[in-house]
Amino acid sequence: GADLQSGFCMYAVKVLDFGLAKAMEPASVLRASVGHGPDGAPTMSMSPTITTPAMTQAGMILGTAAYMSPEQARGKAVDKRADIWAFGCVLFEMLTGTRAVAGDDVSDVLASVLAREPEWTRLPATLPPALGTFLKRCLHKDPRQRIHDIADVRLALDGAFETGVPSLAPPAPRRRSDRAGWAVAATLSAVVAVTATVIALRVLSPPPSPSRPVMRLELNLPPGVEFYAGNGESVAVSPDGAHVAFIGTVGGVRQVYVRGLDRVDATAIQGTGTATACFFSSDGRGLGFLTTTGELKKASLGDGLVVPLAGDVDNNSGGDWGPDDRITFVRAGTLWQISAAGGPATQVTRLDTDKGEVSHAWPRVVADGKVILFAVVTGRGRGAAHIEALTLATAQRQILVDPGSFPLYDRSGHLIFFRTDALLAVSFDVSRLRATGSPTKVIEDLVANNDGTPVAALSNAGALVYPSNAQASSQLVWVTREGLERPVSDTSRRYANPRLAPDGLQVLVTVNGDLWVHDTARVTFTRLTSNETAGNSFPVWTPDGTRVVFRTQTGLASIDTKGSGRSQAIPDTSINDYPNSVSPDGATLAFIRLTRDRSADAFVLSLHGEPEPRAVVTGPAYEGGPQFSPDGRWMAYTSDESGASQVYVRPFPGPDRRWPVSTQGGRQVRWNRNGKELFYRDANKMMVVDVRTSPELALSPPRLLFDQRYAFGVSLTTPNYDVSADGQRFLMVKDQSDSGRLSVVLNWTEELKRIVPVP
Repeated sequence: GADLQSGFCMYAVKVLDFGLAKAMEPASVLRASVGHGPDGAPTMSMSPTITTPAMTQAGMILGTAAYMSPEQARGKAVDKRADIWAFGCVLFEMLTGTRAVAGDDVSDVLASVLAREPEWTRLPATLPPALGTFLKRCLHKDPRQRIHDIADVRLALDGAFETGVPSLAPPAPRRRSDRAGWAVAATLSAVVAVTATVIALRVLSPPPSPSRPVMRLELNLPPGVEFYAGNGESVAVSPDGAHVAFIGTVGGVRQVYVRGLDRVDATAIQGTGTATACFFSSDGRGLGFLTTTGELKKASLGDGLVVPLAGDVDNNSGGDWGPDDRITFVRAGTLWQISAAGGPATQVTRLDTDKGEVSHAWPRVVADGKVILFAVVTGRGRGAAHIEALTLATAQRQILVDPGSFPLYDRSGHLIFFRTDALLAVSFDVSRLRATGSPTKVIEDLVANNDGTPVAALSNAGALVYPSNAQASSQLVWVTREGLERPVSDTSRRYANPRLAPDGLQVLVTVNGDLWVHDTARVTFTRLTSNETAGNSFPVWTPDGTRVVFRTQTGLASIDTKGSGRSQAIPDTSINDYPNSVSPDGATLAFIRLTRDRSADAFVLSLHGEPEPRAVVTGPAYEGGPQFSPDGRWMAYTSDESGASQVYVRPFPGPDRRWPVSTQGGRQVRWNRNGKELFYRDANKMMVVDVRTSPELALSPPRLLFDQRYAFGVSLTTPNYDVSADGQRFLMVKDQSDSGRLSVVLNWTEELKRIVPVP
């Protein structure tokens, strides 16, 4: 400080490591705090700071947001010009007593860094003009227009850039009123001398960067939100690692949520109600997502605007938004690209049927948009996929890993991929497109989606996000019509789509892409499907209990429950088909088909002889969840043609007439086996409607049975529950916790480099 009356100055010099403050490193932006002085005003010494969360290393300061340059705030690469900016911030504070960048929290401060100028009018009138100009150049938002070397500032302080004609007269005696200016200049000289030395040393001889600590935390989903795990990309992380996006379900309605790691709450993105996959743009300001109806859309995180880009999209195969502002997606099993600004899409791969290629999936754009990594599916089996690299300029493809699927790329020089229920990694030279070394397991116990691929995301900054099986466990429970609950067993797993066998003693469920049978009498849990098929889900018993029809990653199949356990593919079906029910005579399967022209429709096919699929309920709306009545003469289903999901019933096979069952919204309909009742779900409510079919159809008003939260699963319309033979109990899936969680590993790259060293 300085005594401006006496002219005597005392200095307290602080050396600051400005380079520590990188706004968008994955270790950053976790929690912000602002210190306040006795008068309640924010203090300069405690400006918004980036700290680790309390659950890891509470209060350890990793960087001060008020000193971050614009390029740091945007998560771009930085050099010594970021230090020049930080020096300018300190110098501005020394001269004015206020921060150059104002704000009460991290978001306000970063907004100021990017959009607002310092209050230049606060600079002292006695400041040398050239030095004022140089200070403004230190705080220029464009690094190209900013001072490049701190030595230039020292020259300015010495007057090297003064343009006035020097006076030959001796200097006038200094008056007491000039002491303030002298004190400012002296203070400035000391600060510049010390700081210039420190920064010059940093620039000329930068020390090696220490490894950033690997930090693990868990993000709770908002209360009442169920994590949607129907797609490998139902979770995403922004390139800078500062934001996480995920798809959640509330009362059967899906939405994409975005949460900053420095925030407590997640924000729902409006207009994403049918999302099945999501991914960030390369600048983190936009979000691409795929829908149940086969559309590719983008959402602006700034204003919430949602814009459709393309149709006919395979919503099960992922997408990526590259640095060239082009989005890569999958259509008819091949890779396509489209500009994020809109326009026609361009096909970039074609299936090589001579090599048995079934589909291309999970594109990852690397090498500044010049190369696409993707999985090539070659059959129904779990190992029938490998990873290739496509060089866009030459259209050349080369195999990197076989077998493997769901590729991820880390800039540390690693290719991560999925194989045998785990993520593995190998050393990967992206410039030569060569993977070397033996694959090493790096993450296990992952949640798998319906197709058997993991649910995980990796950012450019090395942040890994995924739900683990331990955090996604559930129980099977019996629930009476009055809402009384009793567990089926004490074992917790990630159950989905429970189906009671016709004898009522066995429960068929999906667990992580496989079908399992729980024998309630013998208390056994046996795997039904084998590695010959992948992505096994949505099981349906035949009425005699001898076979099960289910979905695989290449189409529908059936398996003998009493014999060899080998499955048989059902011809003329694809990954876009979802089985729902079998007619009482066992001859006909009702299923959902996602179609290019009409979203989703209810279809039927023959289980005896040629399948010959044909549409039963069709139209521009989403029609799904078809359920045969016990006598086979009626079909109940769900449609959103009115703008909201409602349950309807119609004669089967005709005529083409329907009756509304629900009145206030409904989905996931099932019949009572006596044919006299229809059950459906309206948010967390289980509803019932009495049915009379003779002499003509008559339906009672809906009645509430119970209102309790149970998992909806990954389908909008396929029931995630079953009903006992007497219609008195409901087999439900109950989440183990009130709120789901996501695992986040910050700076995972550091751990990856230790496990899989890069040459």
